[in-house]
Amino acid sequence: MSWLKKSDPFEKFCAVAFVFFATLSCLATAQSLTLTLGLEILPPGLTFVFAFILVFMLYALTSYLLVQIVNSLNDKYCAMNNIKLTQRRSIFIGSLLGVILLWLVCSMPTNTHSMLHMREAKAVASAELDKQNEVFSQQLKLTDIDFIEQFQKDSAELVEKVEVDRKRFYDEVANPDRTGLGHIAESILNDIERDCGYDAGTYFVVIKMNDKSQSEINRIKQYYDPKISGLRTIRLDRMRNERDSRISNMIPDKQKLNKLISNIIKTKEGLKNGNVSINEARLVIDEGYSTDSLYEQRILDKIEVLKDKEGGHKAENVKQYNTYRIDRMYSVFNVWGDFFSGRLPKEFDMPYWILWAIILDIAAFIFSTIAFRAKNK
Repeated sequence: MSWLKKSDPFEKFCAVAFVFFATLSCLATAQSLTLTLGLEILPPGLTFVFAFILVFMLYALTSYLLVQIVNSLNDKYCAMNNIKLTQRRSIFIGSLLGVILLWLVCSMPTNTHSMLHMREAKAVASAELDKQNEVFSQQLKLTDIDFIEQFQKDSAELVEKVEVDRKRFYDEVANPDRTGLGHIAESILNDIERDCGYDAGTYFVVIKMNDKSQSEINRIKQYYDPKISGLRTIRLDRMRNERDSRISNMIPDKQKLNKLISNIIKTKEGLKNGNVSINEARLVIDEGYSTDSLYEQRILDKIEVLKDKEGGHKAENVKQYNTYRIDRMYSVFNVWGDFFSGRLPKEFDMPYWILWAIILDIAAFIFSTIAFRAKNK
């Protein structure tokens, strides 16, 4: 009450202004702390209220120390209160260190983080959802195509191998230097059996060749030609059945991918309309990463540029982010660490938010100093 009586209207205005700017700063710091600690509870959440009360007390302490600095430099005030020079120096140095510690370590970094999070978090979450959607959509389209293309490749290779061995076999049959179907001809038939998935000697029956006449050569060809083609057809049919079976087994995976994609689309739309919170979007993003390690790897390959490709997607191995990750936006330490290491996207314009955080606190401190500084009379 005595302060109200002694203060003039301008000092009272400065006191109100201090409370206003201090409240904004403390709200930002409290939000940053709850985000960093994984307690993303906004008012009227009890955790946020406790954080705000704690932060406001620290902020009031910072303002008090700043007033002490100003008072220690006031010769008339020190003389009136019999404060000696050594005491003034101790008060000045101690208060200055306290202000630097509380403001530079606590208030300014967290305020900057909170402002950046409020401005960029929605865009970051939306961009990360886009990357996941891109990977899942590609996988969904490639599910059948992968097996079809592999079958086409394998079947073409099989046909080529069988035809090469068929020609080798017929050349051996017609070889005038060797009578009958010897071990070379038999080994070629064994190669065809193995190429078609059979054990050697389990499919073809080696018949006797009487001589090297053209009619006898034609007889051998007429006997083996349909058998070679038949064995090749059996193998191609089995390969085709394996392909169809694998495609059929991918139906549950397709359903899972469709569900993920649908959820991502709804979440993005909800973010845009304000019906989905950043925390809810983050849960959807986490679900996308935890679905399958292969999908996680592909998503991270699109998001992160690594220093060492063999080092894996560890934070310390990331050279830069093509798309910033929402989980890093939640930590004041990650954001500032990425800023100092040059990994924070330049479009975030971090210096701009640092400047605003500084202006916010300086304004509050100036108003506090004017309102609560000691009188000389």
